[in-house]
Amino acid sequence: MARRIPQWTPPGVEWVGADLAREDGLVSLFRGTDAVVHLAWRFQPARRPAVAWQTNVLGSIRVFRAAAEAGVPTVVYAAHLRWTLDARGADAAGGASALL
Repeated sequence: MARRIPQWTPPGVEWVGADLAREDGLVSLFRGTDAVVHLAWRFQPARRPAVAWQTNVLGSIRVFRAAAEAGVPTVVYAAHLRWTLDARGADAAGGASALL
């Protein structure tokens, strides 16, 4: 499943277009698949945190629940984490240190 179908298709892969922000039919898309590889994330979440939350958190929850309901035996999830340090080396969230 991809929001934008790539031109490259490896053997054994079938791309299906969908958008996690609006897609409610994930269970039917996932039913009968061998695996779901979830790599979706919204770039630059700091600029639009509500939009990023919709995609990165709520969209991921939709994927995990749909995969479980569809009986998908394998889910691979890769999270993107970026922690920004200011010029003094303090983390942008105001804490003492960042866990990486």
